[in-house]
Amino acid sequence: MAQELFPPFIQSKLDPELLRRLEELTSLGQPDQRLSVLVRTASEINLDQENLLQSRGVIINSKLGEILSVTLPAKSIQAVAGMEFVLRIELARKLKKRGDP
Repeated sequence: MAQELFPPFIQSKLDPELLRRLEELTSLGQPDQRLSVLVRTASEINLDQENLLQSRGVIINSKLGEILSVTLPAKSIQAVAGMEFVLRIELARKLKKRGDP
């Protein structure tokens, strides 16, 4: 179970849907699978923090204040969540147009 994959400190930063997806990828032996996620940081990231994220395979697609839209390998989630400036990581969801079911 995903809860056993990560210490409580890390789990508290991950949304339940992301935890389920990580559990699935682990059971399938696909740790290199890239995921699209939203990362909330304590404040806008600086260049050193951006470089630290990139060293873990994070590709930053967009930044809006303290929210980052990124893709990263599943195996990097724990390291990224363990960064002090990272507050939350959520699996990205597709936006629906108004009126779509």
